[in-house]
Amino acid sequence: AVGYYVNIDGTFSETFVSSSSNASGYSIAKIFYMGDISSDTQLAIDYPHCTRGLAYEVDPSTGLFKLNKEEYIYGRDVYESWGAGVCPMINWDTKDSYLYSYSYPHGYTNTVAIRQYSTQGFMSAVDTSSPVVDGVTSSWYIPSVYELKLIGKDTISAVDNTWTSEIWTSSIYSLTGTSSIAGYYVFNTDKVTELSTINDYNRKPYCRILAF
Repeated sequence: AVGYYVNIDGTFSETFVSSSSNASGYSIAKIFYMGDISSDTQLAIDYPHCTRGLAYEVDPSTGLFKLNKEEYIYGRDVYESWGAGVCPMINWDTKDSYLYSYSYPHGYTNTVAIRQYSTQGFMSAVDTSSPVVDGVTSSWYIPSVYELKLIGKDTISAVDNTWTSEIWTSSIYSLTGTSSIAGYYVFNTDKVTELSTINDYNRKPYCRILAF
């Protein structure tokens, strides 16, 4: 159910289990979406058992949403290395992802494509390994715009196309218990054209999610 936790040993719990209290079964993610995720086509191929929903990474000591603010992704590097490559998921006339949409989740497919077709290896520091026992969850991946909006929906009235990067960045930061860094937007895997703006020379903090 939404609000439950995914634990490192592959179990689920209604309440958060800290790493200090249970070294082998602590919580690593919190479920934020239950429903159809079949639109994430590569996810369905790589992890056919993951059909129930999505969970975002939490700090294992506090249970708060984990936003990686120390390790950054440079948005401009993404544009120049992925947007200038040969990724078949990109329309090279518009530099948009074929999967770009505010209507469904597809972060895993985009993450795989970015890692595979990037010429700079910009995301090499991002751990996308599987955090739990095989057959329970997917590996970690970076969410799409829609998935970020689903994460922050409890602090904004609805998930719709009126959301801007400023709105969902602020919404997501509120889950960490800290304030937003002015001028910094949370990185997502959608729409390469948005990564080409001057602001994207800035470092962009990122979060990780998984499917189960």
